[in-house]
Parts: sequence; structure tokens; C-alpha cells
Amino acid sequence: MRVIESSGEAMPFNIFSDTPEKRIQRLTEDIEKNPKDYRAYIDRGWAWHEKGEVEKAKADMEKAREIMAGR
Repeated sequence: MRVIESSGEAMPFNIFSDTPEKRIQRLTEDIEKNPKDYRAYIDRGWAWHEKGEVEKAKADMEKAREIMAGR
């Protein structure tokens, strides 16, 4: 299990048993709380990719890149 720290608090996040849908839901909530958390966009992008939603995955990866470039 790995931990993703978003919105200032650590949250257990099991990348092996959580479904992409659950991860997308959880990460979307994190992004709403902290829209500058590039890690949440990256992780949600991978979850979209797993679902076959390539355009949504690309959009999240691009958003993460934009946030990282502005740091």
C-alpha cells in the first residue's frame, strides 16, 4: 500500500485492489480540495488510462505538467 498525501492529510491508497473508478472518485475529491496537487492529477491520469479513457488521461497529465512548470 502506498500513501498519497493530498489536501494536507495522508490517505491510504491501495493501487493493487482499488478499482480505477474508486481511485478516480477519490482523486477528484482531492483535486477539488487542492487543485495545485500535481500528484493527484498524475495518479488520476493513470486511473483514466487503465479505463481506456486516453483523452482524459492526457488532459490530467498535461494539467500536472502545467502545475509542475509553475512551481
